[in-house]
Amino acid sequence: MSGISREERIGLNEAVFRDVNERIQDVAAGFDVRSEPLDLICECGDAKCVKRIILTREAYEQIRSDAHLFARCSGTCRAECRGGRREPPGL
Repeated sequence: MSGISREERIGLNEAVFRDVNERIQDVAAGFDVRSEPLDLICECGDAKCVKRIILTREAYEQIRSDAHLFARCSGTCRAECRGGRREPPGL
């Protein structure tokens, strides 16, 4: 991805991971497993990060309600991936 800034690359990566998680949430809803936690992927900006996150649907919807919040693995993502964005409390 030459020609784009580091911040733009991180933002693109976050958007891709968020899209994947939204599709996971949609599939889970289609199978009517609303009471089960969602098995998601970390939404940090590191394209190599494939850490998994288990969240309730309610917790993920709370994160998604703010476009500046991303579901990230608990403190194990590299600091440079955070792109100045904040994480939800308790994650």
